[in-house]
Amino acid sequence: QIGDGTRTTESRRRPTRVKTNALFAGIAVGGRFACGLTEEGDAICWGYNRDGQLGNGTTARGLEPSLTLGPEPFQSLAMGREHACALGVEGAAYCWGKNNNGQVGDGESLSRGSFHTKPVAVSGGHQYQQLVVMGADATCGLTRSGQAYCWGLVDLLDWKAKPTTTPVLVSGEMVFEDLAAGAEHLCGLNNGRAYCLGENRSGQLGDSTNTRRSTPTAVVTDSSFVSLTAGSQFTCGLTVAGQAWCWGANRSGQLGSGEGSYGNAGWNVPKQVFGEVVFRQLAAGDSHTCGLATYDGVYCWGENNIGQLGTGSQGWRNIPTVVVAGP
Repeated sequence: QIGDGTRTTESRRRPTRVKTNALFAGIAVGGRFACGLTEEGDAICWGYNRDGQLGNGTTARGLEPSLTLGPEPFQSLAMGREHACALGVEGAAYCWGKNNNGQVGDGESLSRGSFHTKPVAVSGGHQYQQLVVMGADATCGLTRSGQAYCWGLVDLLDWKAKPTTTPVLVSGEMVFEDLAAGAEHLCGLNNGRAYCLGENRSGQLGDSTNTRRSTPTAVVTDSSFVSLTAGSQFTCGLTVAGQAWCWGANRSGQLGSGEGSYGNAGWNVPKQVFGEVVFRQLAAGDSHTCGLATYDGVYCWGENNIGQLGTGSQGWRNIPTVVVAGP
């Protein structure tokens, strides 16, 4: 999944160059695979491929990047644990890979071992502006009219996840401009205000409670956000001024506030990320967060047991730490 042409199992503690001459406009990371999106709209993927998640028509492991066989150019990518999705230039959604819980969204009946080795169109005919993956086996899309739909193992509307092979409306009458999905929660922006629904045992909804919500509920904050990102059980928002605020689980310091964890309940209201760094983009992993600074590089914080912070060492950090470039 590092894409350097080897299967060396030693974790990479610093950034390692992917073995390709392709120039990417975007990157998305899945369970044990990754994909890059070229400026021409081609998806190029590498890594684990038992369920066809590389989208190249095979199930052969990809030590080096290979071209995904998409039906049209793509404008963005979203990766799950063992499936992938892409947004076509005209707004259609396509998915491929494992489909045992309907996460590909093509309306196919649920069956154990089901998968697609090439991209297939998501049913419903909706035109999307954004796709995100929720947990391991669900996908959500934001339509051009601002409605949020999800398909796969959707665990938002009640206490038990119910697999669905077709998109289901989850936002009600609420319209969004941006989405972020965690393991069992979904958040969206409406005029700069953040709203979340789903699981909340770690405070990842940010509504000052730990109560599960089946409808979008406002995050308790005076901040106005321009974008959101979500990890497994936490959420972060980026303000117009470039400040990062995070809420939810903090056992590994993934909120970046400089404070320790707040028990299993997490922090159920936003905490400002420590320091004076001005960010222009945030991205969350399972239990860590990274931010692209406006002036001085990339910073990461949170879980670091396998070197995912890129600092050149291990050990989690609860404040932003500079990523160290590879050789």
